[in-house]
Amino acid sequence: MANADDAGFTIRRVFDAPRELVFATMTDPAHLQHWWGPKECTITVARADVRPGGIFHYCMHPRAGGAGMEVWGRFDFHEIDKPRRIVFVNGFADEQGNRIRYPLLPLWPLEVLNTTTLEEDDGKTVMTLHSVPVNASEAERAAFQAGHASMEQGFNGMYDVFEQYLEQYLKSVNTADREIVITRTLRAPRELVFDAFTDPQHVGIWWGPNGFAVKTAAMDVRPGGSWRFEMTGPDGTVWPNLIEYVEVERPARLVYRHGSGSDADPAFDVIVTFEDTGGTTLLTMRSVFASPEALAEVRRYGAEELGNQTIDKLAAYIANQLEEQA
Repeated sequence: MANADDAGFTIRRVFDAPRELVFATMTDPAHLQHWWGPKECTITVARADVRPGGIFHYCMHPRAGGAGMEVWGRFDFHEIDKPRRIVFVNGFADEQGNRIRYPLLPLWPLEVLNTTTLEEDDGKTVMTLHSVPVNASEAERAAFQAGHASMEQGFNGMYDVFEQYLEQYLKSVNTADREIVITRTLRAPRELVFDAFTDPQHVGIWWGPNGFAVKTAAMDVRPGGSWRFEMTGPDGTVWPNLIEYVEVERPARLVYRHGSGSDADPAFDVIVTFEDTGGTTLLTMRSVFASPEALAEVRRYGAEELGNQTIDKLAAYIANQLEEQA
């Protein structure tokens, strides 16, 4: 394989995360799909086989409201040396995964060899990415070299997103001092329990603590969708609610952000898992707050008891549903 290192591009970044985590989030498709690509895009993974000789085939989409068209890309992995080094060839592709030239950049090299190295530095990770065109003509090498400034801007934007993703991920896995966890075994298959959380004909009947009534304005259960509703308390007070869905994996997992829809009212994150336990369902509902102080504040108002009342109502509702089906 010939390359032209004289046209090579190099970028370095320091990430405030351990090397093992940085490596995992750079190679696991479940992480890659959240940050890889231009800052203005999201990606959909079509194929992921992360090993030497494997392929990562993906489609880049403009973010909601953004302009542009869908663009496909493909990695061909050459080396994966955990947690030190990743070597892969990247380039544009079609929907079937074939290498193609990007019509808007006809002189761009068909393939670019990328070498990512990760070094430890006192709990942080120093990343170096070096990219060179592969088997490129003189005109293609010149186009690649002329594109260094825009590449630096694009890669820095992408790694800004990656840095934010790492920060959010570390917060999500270190939550013991700012979370409420409710678990319950429900005598029902998990498909039924999951649907009780996501079907507007069900959820409005049981949702909320004792004495609260729910009125749904709109419900769209999908990643990026939301549920807008009002809860009316026993004293007649109306509480606006907004749930924004992040992950919807039927019948195993729901992730959403729950708040009032007002910037003045901080929201919290909720992860709900539904584990099949042989005809019953182990429900785990983890509510993660912004800080230990935010958790202390909601505990003052009896958040744990109110949450348990809500799950009690869910259990009673499901039991009634099963009786009616019997």
